[in-house]
Amino acid sequence: MGAAVQGRIGYLAAMTEKPISYSGYPDLENLVYDWHQLPMSNARELPGGGPTLQAHGFTAFPHKTAITTFDESDRWHPAFIREVETILKAATGASEILMPPFPASFRSTSLSGSQGAAHFCHNDYTPGSAARHITALDPARAAARLSKRFAAYNLWRLVSPPPQNQPLALCDARSVSASDFVPGEARFFQPEGEAVW
Repeated sequence: MGAAVQGRIGYLAAMTEKPISYSGYPDLENLVYDWHQLPMSNARELPGGGPTLQAHGFTAFPHKTAITTFDESDRWHPAFIREVETILKAATGASEILMPPFPASFRSTSLSGSQGAAHFCHNDYTPGSAARHITALDPARAAARLSKRFAAYNLWRLVSPPPQNQPLALCDARSVSASDFVPGEARFFQPEGEAVW
């Protein structure tokens, strides 16, 4: 495996109040960080052919996109949605994929309108928040969907050539236990008002 690099990751420090993060508005957050320098390795070079969803909770695979320009517009979103649906079905065997109409969230230091990178260790979905996402996306069929087996996935795609200055760090699912999680709130400003997850 290639040489590890050092990365600075913020873990949540002990807090007396409920942690609250605001997507895109870090000045509104009450998060208290405990920063650590940690070794990070290329996941594609893990022994045994790389990480798997079943063992590690994440995977990586090559994909050639038909999209020629990822920019601040939403012109490429429909084509990207179709590609993501194909990727997820192939990777997971899912019979159906439910996605927001515009799923892409920029984490960029060069594209305007970016939310920037999240520098702290976090989990995007919990059993409760996943159910709220499904209900928000398809209220009419939410109960039927939630009565069956489902999974929530994040799919990340690199859209800039190397070298990148904001590497994506993923944690091996086997290194995390239920006691490591701290309940909190993720808040988002939307046209119809503030959303809390």
